[in-house]
Amino acid sequence: MTLNESSVFPFAALVGQQPLQEALLLAAVDPALGGVLVTGPRGTAKSTAARALAELLPEGRFVTLPLGASEEQLIGTLDIESALRDGGVKFSPGLLAKAHRGVLYVDEVNLLPNPLVDQLLDVAASGVNTVERDGISHRHEARFVLIGTMNPEEGELRPQLLDRFGLAVELGNCFEASVRQDIVKARLAFDTDSQAFRERHAREQAALAQRIHDARAQLANLDFDDAVHARVSELCIAAQVDGLRADLVMLRAARALAAFESAHAIGVEHVERIAQSVLKHRRREGEKPQQSQSQAHANPPASDADWGYLPPEPVETATVKNVRPLQPKKSLSHRRPGPEAEAGRLRWLESQPAGRTITREGRASRSIDWMQTLRAKRHAPLEARHVRFRRKGGEGAALYCFVLDCSGSMLAGKRLALAKGLLVALFDRAYRERAEVALVCFGGGRAEVRRQPGAAHWWNEHWVAPIGGGGGTPLALGVRTAANVLARASRKRPAQERWLWLLTDGRTSDTPSRPVDADRVVIVDFERDAIRLGRCASLAEAWDAQYSSADDLVYGFSQYQRGV
Repeated sequence: MTLNESSVFPFAALVGQQPLQEALLLAAVDPALGGVLVTGPRGTAKSTAARALAELLPEGRFVTLPLGASEEQLIGTLDIESALRDGGVKFSPGLLAKAHRGVLYVDEVNLLPNPLVDQLLDVAASGVNTVERDGISHRHEARFVLIGTMNPEEGELRPQLLDRFGLAVELGNCFEASVRQDIVKARLAFDTDSQAFRERHAREQAALAQRIHDARAQLANLDFDDAVHARVSELCIAAQVDGLRADLVMLRAARALAAFESAHAIGVEHVERIAQSVLKHRRREGEKPQQSQSQAHANPPASDADWGYLPPEPVETATVKNVRPLQPKKSLSHRRPGPEAEAGRLRWLESQPAGRTITREGRASRSIDWMQTLRAKRHAPLEARHVRFRRKGGEGAALYCFVLDCSGSMLAGKRLALAKGLLVALFDRAYRERAEVALVCFGGGRAEVRRQPGAAHWWNEHWVAPIGGGGGTPLALGVRTAANVLARASRKRPAQERWLWLLTDGRTSDTPSRPVDADRVVIVDFERDAIRLGRCASLAEAWDAQYSSADDLVYGFSQYQRGV
């Protein structure tokens, strides 16, 4: 869409956002950089800056990609109206085509399905959208400035997707009184009389738009000398980045900066100024390029202080090998809900964004294969019996959300050490299954998400090694924190199977509620005292969950390893 100028805050009037403004301007000069990823809390002017940038571009287009968008909405698809009316095949452009020569804005990009993000970043880097589906082969230009925003507390992007974003900027809350006052004064002035405010900044706006135009024309005239290449290689090696994309992006960004500043040559100083935004999201800290698992354990990526967690001393980790995730009891299989629950679920599903077909079982069905549907229809009016669906692909690996009790009672008898060893083995098993994992730790009156949902890796041990223990057992708080993690994962990938693994001795007086978004629950009981309270078994019965004592589980794993 084309922006309504009177509602757009001028880019030149933004206050206290210099790193973000610079990154956006560089992406506007050279959209092939791959876009800008902006992280930070709410209320830090992320969307305001994105809309302001669009106004500086020739077409002034600003397109928002909603979280509920389908693949067809993004890349384009068959024009259904034309196909049904004329029987012909005609391409209907998607959001990528509409954003051509403008800005494509994705709020909470970390909550988009990974395949959609992958396609989005592919087109952002290449500038071309190619559609091969439903018997259609279509190709069109899609050169736009991609701006993605995310709040890290809502979940992370896979490293492979992070690497595809050209630049990254991290915004924080402003605690400098004078800057906060300037921001508020500017916003109030704009809200009071937007036209007068925009007129005061019209000359600066025009100058910025002209600089972007001139810089684009200047790009082809600038080349890199050996000193620039050498500095780029040095910085990327020091950051231990994977692959060579960082080198290429850094060179492009340095060239865009030199062009924007009307420099006659690209200098090392240009590289230094943009290095942080290129490497911030690609840097591998606390890890050697060729590390083994044992080295990763010996060199964790952060201290306990960096984790922001309370434990006084890290607890040793016991070793448990070859863990096989438990199969749920038959009683855990999904039961048919009653009429009221079924009706409520259907109402919720019907309220979801268009682009999905909902079955009576409440699952998102396969997308329609329109070419096969038209062949089945032939010359007859389209009816439900003519509709054909594509074969349903995999819905993605399961998510294992582990909730670890780090309270003082878990320190007795080295329970926490055993739990950590079991956790490492479970992470390793999840890696082999290509599953996603999340980790919540609770103890001492606090609960904390130590690992947001993401793909498991072979070096998962370094997530566990720094964990210590102490304090009370806020079991209900830990479960509620995990429930929030699962709820966000459910919104991002509704069809994903979500497991909750609760590792605890159950020595608490509070009784948590079962997380609604957990498809399957496993409670591992670490109570080993002579007099046992049996609270884990009671909780498993109340939740209709899979129950196992830690010792029996470890014994079962060892038997599995021996092939018994």
